[in-house]
Amino acid sequence: MFLKKITNLRSLRLENCHGQFLEQNIGTIRSMKNLKKLELINAVITDFVAIELGKCHGITALLIISLFEQNCAHMNNLIIDCLLKLKNTLTHLVWGITFQYLRISDIFIQQYQEGLYNLGYSLDLSEESEPFENMAVLRSTKLKLQSELSSVGGSQISMPLDLEKPENDNAKNIHLDVVSVAELKHCLKSIFGNTKVKIIKILTTEASQVFLSKHFDDF
Repeated sequence: MFLKKITNLRSLRLENCHGQFLEQNIGTIRSMKNLKKLELINAVITDFVAIELGKCHGITALLIISLFEQNCAHMNNLIIDCLLKLKNTLTHLVWGITFQYLRISDIFIQQYQEGLYNLGYSLDLSEESEPFENMAVLRSTKLKLQSELSSVGGSQISMPLDLEKPENDNAKNIHLDVVSVAELKHCLKSIFGNTKVKIIKILTTEASQVFLSKHFDDF
């Protein structure tokens, strides 16, 4: 691949990383010892990519805009875990979330909550949540964020759902929860300390127009 021929890069921007492109090249990216700035636009973030990206401790500035998928909670979990592993080395971070991705999250959350309600869990489904504002996360991820906040003396976030399991539910446990974009931004800013952190909501068509240099004066 062409990336193997340009290993001395200090800055790399990749757009429309579809299919297995990142899986096939994340090892090369990680081996770029001089790489300081990485921008991943419309990127497929798989388990393997997230693990390897979380090992790129030489990178000090990261922009990530992932492609949406149906299992948005798993995708969010991968990205948050990856970012937490880079909290001590990043100085600048932008996480771009498209409105299309947030729309899928809204549908995903609604369907999950309706499923719990049908199983007998006590949920108030009459109140509609603010559209394009919430993200589905794994319960373990939300607990991890709370633990990270506590370690830096940060304020509490809304705790995971704590619902009594109905007697006729012998198969399922609550394993998902919800975090707002504003709450997630607060978490990451507190956890990352002096790192400049931005979480932005954008149109899908605007993804290619997002650059780290447009968001930070000192970059």
